[in-house]
Amino acid sequence: MTASLKARHDVRPFARILAVCREGTHELLNPPVGNVPGLDALRSLAIILVVSGHYYGEFSDAQGITLAIGRFPFFYFAWTGVDLFFVLSGYLIGRQLWRELTVRGTINIPRFLLKRGLRIWPYYFVFVAWSICLSPKPISKFLPDLFFLSNYFPGAVAGTWSLSTEEQFYIFVPVLLCAVSFFTSVKRQFLVIVGLLVASPFIRYLTLSAYHGEITHDVGVRIIQLPFHTHADGLLAGLLLSWVSVLKPDHLKPLPFLRNLILPAVLVVVGLLLRSLDRIFGLSALH
Repeated sequence: MTASLKARHDVRPFARILAVCREGTHELLNPPVGNVPGLDALRSLAIILVVSGHYYGEFSDAQGITLAIGRFPFFYFAWTGVDLFFVLSGYLIGRQLWRELTVRGTINIPRFLLKRGLRIWPYYFVFVAWSICLSPKPISKFLPDLFFLSNYFPGAVAGTWSLSTEEQFYIFVPVLLCAVSFFTSVKRQFLVIVGLLVASPFIRYLTLSAYHGEITHDVGVRIIQLPFHTHADGLLAGLLLSWVSVLKPDHLKPLPFLRNLILPAVLVVVGLLLRSLDRIFGLSALH
């Protein structure tokens, strides 16, 4: 190998990294290609729900009173905003992964993680750095926030648990799909996602059964709502929808208005029934 070819060979990995960084930076500053307005509307709804819930909760705690406005839907159901985000994330990320897996037979996991990181990390780490500068707490308290582990270990920045869950999802899913590809075709991989969805309530049941002590609201939040392995239903539901959209797009074709109402109506009834059974089905019932 000549010196020039060797130099070009050595630079190639760095050139690839730089290309991904440029692509990620462009996506950070510009809307992604093929942006779906309807999904943007759902994302806006999720933001309104989350902001409304936090505003009401913080105000109530600060004033020591409970306002009647808390019964207004945007406040009473505000906690569902995070789960709506999870469904959207599972769908949007799943479409990228299923498409790449269908075309290439594999997923370039480092490239995927770097691109996703460049859409999140610049904003997030600037905010965490700003929080560290303003907080009297030692930096060690921010480690769960810095390493996206605040859904398992208490961090110093409120609300970062959901982003930690999503970051863990970004690692878990491409690895899972690549591993499953060794045993079955892409056309059958939806069975794995369905299996995980079915297993989710049982994982919560086992988690609650293994806990020794009184299961208060705070304990329930800590061991059920926050961890990735007990609160991934929305992400899995979105991932399953993305499989349908990529592998079975005909199933998502527009239908006449009345026929469009059948499936949502059935899902609402099933969700309400599940939610009334026990809290281990509560998170599944949302989706």
